[in-house]
Amino acid sequence: LLQQRRDQQRSADCAGFDGIVEGINFETDSARLTSDSRFRLLSYARSLSMYPRTIVRVGAHTDWIGNGDYNQGLSNRRAASVVEFLVQSGVQRSQLQSRGYGETMPIADNNTRSGRARNRRVELTIIESPECSR
Repeated sequence: LLQQRRDQQRSADCAGFDGIVEGINFETDSARLTSDSRFRLLSYARSLSMYPRTIVRVGAHTDWIGNGDYNQGLSNRRAASVVEFLVQSGVQRSQLQSRGYGETMPIADNNTRSGRARNRRVELTIIESPECSR
C-alpha cells in the first residue's frame, strides 16, 4: 500500500513537470514574478528537488502585442526568472533549462484579451527523467 501511494505521488509529480503551469504571472512588461506566482512555484520547487535526475525546460511565451524582437527578449528573461526562483527555492541548476519562445507559439486568439492572457504563459517540459519513466 505504501509503495502504491509512492507510485501515485510520483505519477502526479511527473505529470506536473510537463505542461502549462497555471497561474504564473509577471508584472506588466517585466520578468518579475508576482507574489502569487512565487507561491505557486514553491510546490514545483519542492517536487523537483525530490527528483534530482529529472531535467526540465522552463519555457516562457508572450502575446503578440509589441515588437517581436522585444517579446522574444522578454520571454527569455521571464524563463530565466522562473529558473532563478526555482534554484533559490532548492532545485539544482543542473536540473533546469530556460527558453523564451516570444510570440511564436500562440495557443489562443491574440485578437482577444482572454486569448492574449492565455498566450502569456509558462510551460514545463521534461527533457530527461529516469525517475518519471519507471
